[in-house]
Amino acid sequence: MPGRRVFFSFNFEDSSRAMVVRDNWVTEDNTVAGIIDAAEFEALEQEGDIATMAWIDDQLADTSVTVVLLTDETAANRWMTYEIQRSKDLGHGLLGIGISSIEDSNGDTSGRWYKIPTGFPYYQWIKDDGYNNIGRWIEAAAATVTK
Repeated sequence: MPGRRVFFSFNFEDSSRAMVVRDNWVTEDNTVAGIIDAAEFEALEQEGDIATMAWIDDQLADTSVTVVLLTDETAANRWMTYEIQRSKDLGHGLLGIGISSIEDSNGDTSGRWYKIPTGFPYYQWIKDDGYNNIGRWIEAAAATVTK
């Protein structure tokens, strides 16, 4: 399978869970976009909404698939909503992965998640064996790219 650059959309409160998925995906050939640490994101947000949207748009520019990492906090995150909409506008392959069953930095799980808009595949990281299947999920989403 050829390397692919993928945008990961997630709530920053879920960054420890998101890193489990990201670290499993990143290989010598595969790279990610949309990963920024909390301090950098806070500085970016202080620059205002236009700067934040420009950063997101720049990150999405060289990707073809957006992986939305979902927990019980996802629905309230306006930047994730923007990332999903921009990904749809750009014709990206889009898929959702529920990550609530991955332990957070405190060792807790919640078992709750939200799905992305209908018409896109959705998986649960633990239940659907994301460790072994994420590459297939991403390639299947890439096959739906419209632009």
